[in-house]
Amino acid sequence: MSRKTTELHVKVFEKVQHQLVSQFAPTCAIADFEEASVAGFQHVYRDAGVAGCWFRYAQAIIKRTNKIGLKDAYESYAHPCVVQSREVSPPL
Repeated sequence: MSRKTTELHVKVFEKVQHQLVSQFAPTCAIADFEEASVAGFQHVYRDAGVAGCWFRYAQAIIKRTNKIGLKDAYESYAHPCVVQSREVSPPL
């Protein structure tokens, strides 16, 4: 989709709900941290919970760490590595 607005996501989810899979009633969903898609999903499926994608969260932490200049620190020293690996490791 070129313009990822909440309205556009609502239309897509409504089409899925009404025309493609009428019995589809999710209780939860995992999504990127894109506000428009989450808002569109919650608008159509009001009873479903939405959680953020752990992979995308980990990607964002690594990207931000590199952007603010801490890449050398976590590659060279044990302490920053341990902190970052705890941040991006999946919850058990």
